[in-house]
Amino acid sequence: MTMAQLISAKDFSSPRLVRSNSCISPISPRAAVQILLHERTRSMSVDPASQGLAAAQDLLRESLEVTTEDGVDFGYGLALYPRPGRFEAPVFGVLTTGGESTTLTYRMLLSLGQHPVYLSGRVPATIREGMALGAGRSVPEVLLDQPVLRVGLTLSIGATRDDPDRTQPLNSTVFAGDLWAPIVMLTDVRPEGWPP
Repeated sequence: MTMAQLISAKDFSSPRLVRSNSCISPISPRAAVQILLHERTRSMSVDPASQGLAAAQDLLRESLEVTTEDGVDFGYGLALYPRPGRFEAPVFGVLTTGGESTTLTYRMLLSLGQHPVYLSGRVPATIREGMALGAGRSVPEVLLDQPVLRVGLTLSIGATRDDPDRTQPLNSTVFAGDLWAPIVMLTDVRPEGWPP
């Protein structure tokens, strides 16, 4: 039986008392069903990741255009953006130059960590699992397809693309829940196992 059939089959003429926050007020069962249906469709109709996705698409496109105008042609680009994961826990979303959008997993992160990246096409960096500084730790096999909750970045501030070792690197850890804007990364090649 559909919800509409259920509503029409019942007698909803007598009001009932329901608790609304701190006061008790009369509401008919028909109104209660309509409120529940409205809340259910309202919460299911919008993908919460789409807000961060639009901003990530704009920044990725802009970064690629600027670097191409400057004569640097990167072969691949991605944007990390905040998105809700399972049970609304914050995770990293990934948007690629091909328009693919997915959740960043440890397997993807390990593959990306094998390539130098350039933040916004300008700052040389390496990316790794965020629990360890330096060389990093090995991720257990059972976690490889799980969402990443924090990433570590090592930035070569002030270095040129040809001479990344001239300055002291800056290490940073970014938690998925603290990310409020996309991080754009460009690289020369598509990492193994990444979507186009």
